[in-house]
Amino acid sequence: MDPRIISYRFDTEKGTEASFDLVLDPDTLLLSRVTEELPEWTALEFEQCPHCPLDVEEHPRCPVAAHLPRLIHTFNHMVSHDKVRVEVT
Repeated sequence: MDPRIISYRFDTEKGTEASFDLVLDPDTLLLSRVTEELPEWTALEFEQCPHCPLDVEEHPRCPVAAHLPRLIHTFNHMVSHDKVRVEVT
């Protein structure tokens, strides 16, 4: 089965554009694995949520946290109250 892809496109009032895709495993709906070097705070053991069902041996990194560095880098030029138009497909 093919992965599920959710695409996000952000357009700001200042004319800046940013886009990214979330690729979900079709069976588990977990985010696809990230292959880039990741900060230590993305480790599943770092602050694993109390209700998280994932095993550290199988998932050494939190699937959500592993995608945050890329997003942080993408939006580091914006401030939290900038108005944006978001398109999700």
